[in-house]
Amino acid sequence: MLRLILVAAVAAALIGTAFAPSASAATLCVGAGAGCFAQIQPAVAAAHDGDTIAVAPGTFAGGITIDKSIRVQGAGANRTIIRGGGPVVTIFRTTAPDALNVSIDSVTITGGVNSTQPGTAAASGSRPRSSTSRRSTAPAPPSRSRTASSRATP
Repeated sequence: MLRLILVAAVAAALIGTAFAPSASAATLCVGAGAGCFAQIQPAVAAAHDGDTIAVAPGTFAGGITIDKSIRVQGAGANRTIIRGGGPVVTIFRTTAPDALNVSIDSVTITGGVNSTQPGTAAASGSRPRSSTSRRSTAPAPPSRSRTASSRATP
């Protein structure tokens, strides 16, 4: 009987590790804190699909290209600003663009120039129906990509 219990316990442990998730989403930080990235783009480059990038209060360089399904979480629209850089934020991935889910919350995006036509939600500032913004695009010609940005106001 003891042998049966021992075999069952070992089998349960092996099955449990076989179905355990191999990795979990990470949170990367941007700001002055220890271990944080100084700017947003390097944090995006280091992130993986499903990660969150927590951005501290401050003004950060634009010109960001997001090509992963991530969440960018600011410290408040009046406290976290992404400014300049041509298109301030470009959301585009050439492979599987329909699977790209990006959420940008609690930031102000300003000071950019946009040379392409953004989607309706980005142009009108309308709020998506769900809490996660979804921006998917078809592959653009090699010379340009779709962008989302704001124009600077004088």
